[in-house]
Amino acid sequence: MSYPPLTSSGQGPGSAYVTLDAQGEKFAFIGRVKAASPGNKNLSSIWCRFGTLNAASQMRISIQSVATGDNIPDEADNTTYSWTGTLTSNAWQAVTLGTARPVAEGDLIAIVVEFEGWTAGWTCTCYNYTAIAGLSGYGAGSGTAYTVTKITGTYPSVTWSANPEINPPNCLLEFSDGTFGLLAGGTCISSTPGTVNVSNSGSYQRAGNSVKFPFPCKLSALWAGASTWPAGSACVMKIYNTAGTVLFSTLTMDTDQINSYYAMIFPFAAEVELAANTEYYIVLENNSATNITLTSYIFSALAHLTTQPWGTNGTGIRWDGTSWAKAVTNPFTRYCVGVIISALSDGAGGGSGGAFQCRQLSMGVL
Repeated sequence: MSYPPLTSSGQGPGSAYVTLDAQGEKFAFIGRVKAASPGNKNLSSIWCRFGTLNAASQMRISIQSVATGDNIPDEADNTTYSWTGTLTSNAWQAVTLGTARPVAEGDLIAIVVEFEGWTAGWTCTCYNYTAIAGLSGYGAGSGTAYTVTKITGTYPSVTWSANPEINPPNCLLEFSDGTFGLLAGGTCISSTPGTVNVSNSGSYQRAGNSVKFPFPCKLSALWAGASTWPAGSACVMKIYNTAGTVLFSTLTMDTDQINSYYAMIFPFAAEVELAANTEYYIVLENNSATNITLTSYIFSALAHLTTQPWGTNGTGIRWDGTSWAKAVTNPFTRYCVGVIISALSDGAGGGSGGAFQCRQLSMGVL
């Protein structure tokens, strides 16, 4: 199991988008409510990132039911649970609904973006997120969130089009109790991806994430994603403890084997085991003078990370040849680095398989 889900590195909000520029056009994020702390909630605000907008464009964002059988927004009521106003171009921002929408864990909802009226020249760019279908769990038949675009028609006779299904929503749900959630399968990245160059001759030879697991686990591999995998580089991934001692190393990989903008999997020669509630540095190390451009994802607030893999336990970390430093230029940076989990343990043991078993990680537990 890949954790976090493998992504098309270098992609993110801004790499997949739809531009609304005509009367009647709409865009929707669709998915099931997944709260960091599950329970019945009142959905009060929606966070999204938008691209270029005409400054005068009046927009409406509403929470709608999803029609039975065709998985599109109902559109029968776009005013009860809604916000209207102007949005800021190229910014991660929250809009507060006029009336909070009661929701329960697993409710299927649509977040619909549309013009409030329309005047020639108004535009709005709606961003979602790019992932690798099949590897990440996103995509057709996965049961996770997706995005659609309205092409023609008015309620109840409308035509919506997938946009496509491997582009999950990039939006954050904020509840009236101050907690957060997602549309299950989506994310909440607040900015276009950042990068760090990793080489044996530059500022950083190693970069990755400082992380903890809440229970013992076994790993079969690590993974990293970069916007540039230069030809002829030899690189490896390693797990360090906080004292700077190498605990485990993967096999060395040749960057000629991978295309840019994709994740590379670094297998271990044999499974390795990590302890519970212990901080580890999981990093990519480049033994070449040619830069590997590792991608980073940016989040706007620490509380938003409760919805993400690793939760608030961890941050981006880098080695400059002398010392380790967490990514203090933005404390909410996560590098495009993760693990392939082969087994987890609940510590109870029992059964023929012993304590370790395959088990899905829940959002927000790390």
